[in-house]
Formats: sequence, C-alpha cells, structure tokens
Amino acid sequence: MTAIISCIEVIYNYKDINAKNNIKDSIFNYYKNVLAFIREYNDEKILIIKNFYANECKVDLYNIDVDIKNSKCILSNYDDDEIKLETIFKLKPYESIILYYNE
Repeated sequence: MTAIISCIEVIYNYKDINAKNNIKDSIFNYYKNVLAFIREYNDEKILIIKNFYANECKVDLYNIDVDIKNSKCILSNYDDDEIKLETIFKLKPYESIILYYNE
C-alpha cells in the first residue's frame, strides 16, 4: 500500500471552519424547518408542505403557483378539519399536508 501525498496543503484552521461548527448560523438551518414543493400533471397540481420544526410555523405561499383558496387538503397527519387554506397560514409542529388543485 502506498501513501497518498496531496499537492495542496490542508489549511491550518480546518477544524474551526467546517460545516458542523457553522450549521446553526447557516442559511441551511433557517430553511430546513419547512419544505414545500409542487408536482404537476396536465391541469392538476399537488402541493406538499412539511413542517420539520417542533413549534408551530407560519407558511407564506404568496408566490406559489397554486390557487390555495380553491385547493383541497387530501392528506394531513393531524385529524382536525381546521386547516384554513389562505396565502399565509400556520402549520402545527411536524405537520404535513398535501393540497390538490385542478385548474
């Protein structure tokens, strides 16, 4: 077995500047709380929204290309019928919803 010798030296403070040490102040940490994405087929759209956070969070869907007020919640991990579909609404801790819209 041969040793591998790099032509680039390791920076002296590599232990201080790494992802693990900087994750709490990163943009990743800010956006990891809520995930939302759309799937489309012909005139049908499905919007999936997931709150990964242990607290209630506000979701702003102003720029999403789905008619939220005319969408139907087809799946939720909470048993209540209290989802108020507005452009801005709240998700409960760890709540996931799937909205269906047909143009």
